[in-house]
Amino acid sequence: FSGDGIHWSPPKEAIGFNAKQGDTHNNAFFDTRSGKYLWFTKMYLGERLVSRLESDDFLNWKSSGIVLRSSLDEGRDTQTYALTVFPYANLYLGYLMMYHVGNGRVVDVELAWSPDSIHWERVKTGTPFLKLSEKGSYDSGCIYAQAGPPVIQDGKLLIYYGGSPTVHLGWKRSASLCLARLREDGFAAYECKDKTRPAILTTTPLRETGKPVTLTADGDVSVEKIKTDDGNVRLKLTLAPGAKLFAITGVELVSTALPEPKLPPLTKLPV
Repeated sequence: FSGDGIHWSPPKEAIGFNAKQGDTHNNAFFDTRSGKYLWFTKMYLGERLVSRLESDDFLNWKSSGIVLRSSLDEGRDTQTYALTVFPYANLYLGYLMMYHVGNGRVVDVELAWSPDSIHWERVKTGTPFLKLSEKGSYDSGCIYAQAGPPVIQDGKLLIYYGGSPTVHLGWKRSASLCLARLREDGFAAYECKDKTRPAILTTTPLRETGKPVTLTADGDVSVEKIKTDDGNVRLKLTLAPGAKLFAITGVELVSTALPEPKLPPLTKLPV
């Protein structure tokens, strides 16, 4: 530990990790919402998994277990290689590095989100957020996104990442410092399935914060408040054809619980 970056204490061992955790891509930060240090790292149990730990003092860590992994359909051909997490608005976002072991050993980046830093969902499974360029380009083999939130400059988010033309095979990989730009709050959006027709979206119950309700959108989106019995509101949002809704400010979720995943029954096979 150091108070100034120059004078350092003797090293102290962090307690709470197991032998299968900590292999590269460690992402740790102090979370002001929970008042704890959070640590996201890879766990290897025959495949690559994302694990989470928390601590009050950065020395004694308690594991939350596995918090994200690839889907049953992906199997081990595509694996969750690393997750770099940061608070954004009233939730948590994470750049999720996906290792395509069965498809050329390339690595690209998806986007994941969580209401509490423990329960995670991929925003669009199988669709890269930072996608690989054409073969031979500087970022055509592997992409590893930055840790920490993006920088805001002139209404755009600056997202730095390491790009390599070499696939994930051994340690002989080059890397270049790369930059992607995204409109502010532009991580994901609601839009009409049929872009020639309007669409209506009604939110779950929301609690007003006392600030004006504002929308971040491309195109025309109208909003209507529907009062609930407990004094909160639902927002009925009408999206014009082709419109995209990125964010809502001035309200917060009443419940941050994620819905239970709807898993199809397993295929019946003879013993």
